[in-house]
Amino acid sequence: MDRVIFKYEIPIANQFDLLLPVGFIIRKLEKGKGAAGLSHACLWIEHVKDVYTQVEQGKEAHIQDKEHVFFRFYGTGHTITANNHKYVGTLSEGRYVWHLYEVTK
Repeated sequence: MDRVIFKYEIPIANQFDLLLPVGFIIRKLEKGKGAAGLSHACLWIEHVKDVYTQVEQGKEAHIQDKEHVFFRFYGTGHTITANNHKYVGTLSEGRYVWHLYEVTK
């Protein structure tokens, strides 16, 4: 199946979640600037291109399976509170350095 890479804007916040296609691969984490200069970060995520199945009129199209994926930022020196975290990347925001983890099942 064909794959694509999309950019997802994420908040620089303690924790957040994204709805992502099953089988995604995180390729890059980088700091960005949003509207009005508000800080955020971006993730570039590779996944299978959305698949729509043609169906008879009046029936819904099938969209590939998606899942809620949870993430958490930790500052340098902060305690990482669980063993079910997978490291994603590091970025700096002013004088702070943040480390992003995916919370795994």
